[in-house]
Amino acid sequence: MLYVACLTLASLSSAASKEDRLEKIKAGYLVNFIRFAQWPDESFESASSPVVVTIVGDSPFSDSIIRGLEKTVIGQRSLELRHIPLKEVDQVPIDVEKLRLELADVHVVFMSGLNPARAEQLVREILPKHTLSIGDHEMFARIGAMLALSTHANKVFFYANSDAIKLSDVKLSSKVLRLARKLKG
Repeated sequence: MLYVACLTLASLSSAASKEDRLEKIKAGYLVNFIRFAQWPDESFESASSPVVVTIVGDSPFSDSIIRGLEKTVIGQRSLELRHIPLKEVDQVPIDVEKLRLELADVHVVFMSGLNPARAEQLVREILPKHTLSIGDHEMFARIGAMLALSTHANKVFFYANSDAIKLSDVKLSSKVLRLARKLKG
């Protein structure tokens, strides 16, 4: 009986460590997307203003990952993290003007757990052109986000939506685009 309990705990620990590892990888992608993105100068108040990152929906990151991201400095800019919970975005009808105001000064939006229709509305109607839009599922790239992370067989990779990238005021390095998977169909 003790043997079964030990095996169960070991498998739970292994599953948790896989989730932790995937979470860290996703956070690393987020930081590197920011590192290889360039915003118009007028997107920032000053040369040392932070890059404002807003997670919209369910946060895929633990508190420890969030604290690590908040300590990150890219060039002269720190990261300022904000969160708009899923319940505020999924309400019907959505308060579009309130959401526009909340996202007006945001440089990066990371969408997680949103239904496809709401995510598409967010990307197409609400986000400013100076916002790097990233989703946590391939579907986000299909509906207009610039980048989308995806997990398969315990590996994280990403897609790039070239049309959305061309329409944005945010310029992504060709290094990022070369590493992206191509959307099919």
